[in-house]
Amino acid sequence: MAQSKHGGRKLGQSNKMTALVVDDNMINRTIHHRLLDNLGIENEVVCNGKEAVDIHYSGKMFDLILMDMDMPIMNGIE
Repeated sequence: MAQSKHGGRKLGQSNKMTALVVDDNMINRTIHHRLLDNLGIENEVVCNGKEAVDIHYSGKMFDLILMDMDMPIMNGIE
């Protein structure tokens, strides 16, 4: 489930840097989200690799992806 809908751009949208945070740990997601916000980086946060793949297939593009390697459903390596 997506926690935040701040970032992710489609072709032709803003040139502001965007990031996707993928982590099953709520504390890690919150820390990364706040740090990126403080740096002025638009970001979106999801809980597992499956959600990250779904966002990719929706057409959103990110400049940076921070992904946990050990998550349920679909991990960062998969």
